Amino acid sequence: MQRAWVIQFAGLAAILLLLAFALPRYAQMVPEKIADHVQHHLHEKGMTWAGVRPAPGHSRSVLLNGSAPDAEAQQAAVNDLRSLWYIQQVQDTTTPKIIEPYTLHIQWDGDKLALDGYVSSAEDKAEIAEQIRSEFGNNADLEKLQAGLGAPEYWETLIHTVLLKEIKPLPSASVRMVGHTINFAGKVATTQKAEALSKALRPIEEKDYHLAVNIIPLDIIEPYTLHIQWDGDKLALDGYVSNADTKAKLVEQIKSAFGDNAHLEKLQTGSGTPKHWETLISTVLLEAIKPLQSASVRMVDQTLSFAGKTDTTRQAKALEKALQPFAAKGYATSVNVIALDNAAVVCQREFNRLLTQETIVFSTGGAGIHQESNALLQELADAAIFCAGTTILISGHTDDVGNEEDNFKLSEQRAKAVKGWLFRQGGVPLERMKTSGKGASEPLADNDTEAGRAKNRRIEFVVEGI
Repeated sequence: MQRAWVIQFAGLAAILLLLAFALPRYAQMVPEKIADHVQHHLHEKGMTWAGVRPAPGHSRSVLLNGSAPDAEAQQAAVNDLRSLWYIQQVQDTTTPKIIEPYTLHIQWDGDKLALDGYVSSAEDKAEIAEQIRSEFGNNADLEKLQAGLGAPEYWETLIHTVLLKEIKPLPSASVRMVGHTINFAGKVATTQKAEALSKALRPIEEKDYHLAVNIIPLDIIEPYTLHIQWDGDKLALDGYVSNADTKAKLVEQIKSAFGDNAHLEKLQTGSGTPKHWETLISTVLLEAIKPLQSASVRMVDQTLSFAGKTDTTRQAKALEKALQPFAAKGYATSVNVIALDNAAVVCQREFNRLLTQETIVFSTGGAGIHQESNALLQELADAAIFCAGTTILISGHTDDVGNEEDNFKLSEQRAKAVKGWLFRQGGVPLERMKTSGKGASEPLADNDTEAGRAKNRRIEFVVEGI
């Protein structure tokens, strides 16, 4: 009997000892299991930012932590946990996530609007979405528009009252907002509308934002050109000036200086005028052209090509000096002035320069001129026209490959082909040109190498009487 009592007592002691060790561990496991379950529950609801761990002091209390994307998400997580029957208390230690950098990209193609970035809250997002539906219709992509904390001051105000309002009438626009910087790029129908848009965007800078604007008028002329032709009697202008008022003033100046013998039908107005364009035309070019025998002027954007003839070398030098304001205003200038008292020498120098830089290309074994040589031939024709009164000898040369007689014939045929081109397409009078075929009789290099033979296959221009 006594032995049985001892055994029972020992068993009871063992059970009590086991409970003493197990209960604290079990008590610790219950809150951990609850926290794990709650964490899984939040993640299933898409709140992957949220973390949950047991709160000290109570097995059914949890501590919510993490970086919430916005205040609405933070409150939604707290409310969700409080709705669970097995949670007695929620301690919220979450911190709102601040978006850095805070951005928004607005893209508009004249038909569809897309927003990608952030506004302060779900309420702001709803208001912007409502405004967009009202002004742009349902053809808008707002899937990437999110709510997030950290918006700079006046962020939504500028979107509502300036950006969306000014984008609507444009053919296209792209706006990038990054912190206190806004880059606005867009296209408008006219230069006048571009100026009005720039003015409408000024409230952005008044709110201490840095604004970069790139507005392209669709009526802008590219490249911006003007061609002036003067033959000593008649003046012709073909190209652009900025507006009707400028054109009227220029026409009045031309009539006063050159009389009524001027062709201005092709003078037009268009946006995109380079700086100092009209000033240089009225104060430099027209003044410089008037006393010349002839002149041809091409202005392309900020590039000036001026070719003209004067009576004397002194006048030519004075003209070059008179055109210096173009270079001073940032224009790239090319001036070719021929003095008639030195025309032959200047003309020969120009022929040599052109034919040293490039070679007239013919068909293999024939006299057909390749189209790639048309630009060179036109430059040769322009030079020939400006040294009027001279006779030009065009001579053809070959390498020593093949029959000598055939080479003489081929060189003569090629010289005549060049003469024909200069007459038919370049406007050089036939009586001012002679041709000869030299074959391989006047080589410039050794015919033993391909490089030497290539150099010997050539056309030469010689101005007679120098």
